[in-house]
Amino acid sequence: MERVAVTGIGVISPAGKNKDEFWKNCIDGKNSVSRVSRFDTSQFQTNMGGEIKQFTPYMKNTDALSVGLCTQYALSAARMAYDDAGIDGLSSDKCAVFMGTTMGEGQELGSILLGSGEEEKRHISLFDVYNIAAAVCREFGLKGEASHIPNACSAGNFSIISAFEKIRSGKAEYAFAGGADVLSELAFKGFSKLRSLAPDKCRPFDKNRLGLIISEGAGVLFLEAMSSARRRGAHIYAEVIGWGASCDAHHMIVPSPDANGIKAAIRQAVETTGIEYGDVDYICAHGTGTPANDSAEALAINSLFGEHTPVSSIKSMIGHSMGAASAIEAAACCLAIENSVIPPTINFEEADEKCKIDCVPNNARRMRVRIAANNAYAFGGSNTCVLFGEV
Repeated sequence: MERVAVTGIGVISPAGKNKDEFWKNCIDGKNSVSRVSRFDTSQFQTNMGGEIKQFTPYMKNTDALSVGLCTQYALSAARMAYDDAGIDGLSSDKCAVFMGTTMGEGQELGSILLGSGEEEKRHISLFDVYNIAAAVCREFGLKGEASHIPNACSAGNFSIISAFEKIRSGKAEYAFAGGADVLSELAFKGFSKLRSLAPDKCRPFDKNRLGLIISEGAGVLFLEAMSSARRRGAHIYAEVIGWGASCDAHHMIVPSPDANGIKAAIRQAVETTGIEYGDVDYICAHGTGTPANDSAEALAINSLFGEHTPVSSIKSMIGHSMGAASAIEAAACCLAIENSVIPPTINFEEADEKCKIDCVPNNARRMRVRIAANNAYAFGGSNTCVLFGEV
């Protein structure tokens, strides 16, 4: 079986519109949440969000008027990952594309269906609303497998899992894998109806946490067969070494309190990879800042890894970018391995007896990271864990 290397990283987020800016602000513990200006938030319980300001698309073969903002984020992150990989052209049938999302072009869909007139100013069809993977293929002229994965907040991880298996089996040599979502009024209203939004800031694992902060962005990894990466002397950030997935089969929006589903996904990732739990140096948590989610995740981590494995949630800094979240967090795992530093969980003030973990509070931690685990959970109890390793 072929090993799978990460040779390119692209990130669009409130913390930065490229990989380096994003990583610097995460390590500095910068709160990148701000007052939402894109639409009126006066009817909601909060006016704060992870909104990307002054975005300029980075695309070479796509007219910005032909795609929505979510697709622009995805294409820009994919183009950055491609450039970062330093590869000189792609064989059109050897590269697969897996892109995840929660809402897709939610704001465009609303405009088209409600006939607001906004859609007439652009050239977006109803068929482009949920076809981000196909848009990436058009941008790069790719004719391999293209899958659009709507697994909500686990979508980025599922995209990476799909790409990993495709390359490992020899059915592709390269793959774009990631996720994208946009901060829309539709998404804001949906999470507000669930009463899951924090009024001011996201406090993962803190005793006084009140909810999540909705966000937006895109994260894309360029994955490559290890033999190809080594043959061309590519820079390798990390390799994907394993994964696990499960379903709580419990509730549509509330994780199972016993955390058995979360534990099953982590257990599968670790035990099928052939490593020990103590080999994992860092866990990039799902860490939404909601009381139920953080308690269940902390219970799972504590029962499998103990209290001392470093865990952090970058959602405390950039908010919850839905289908982009675990893709951006996968980038954070690779950069933690590359730079030997763990980003912090900011806004942490008071420990919670229900969250007995080391959440790397408020300040980054310098240490070698040989293996990082990326946790992600979604509506319906769809749990994932992807493991990245030092090469």
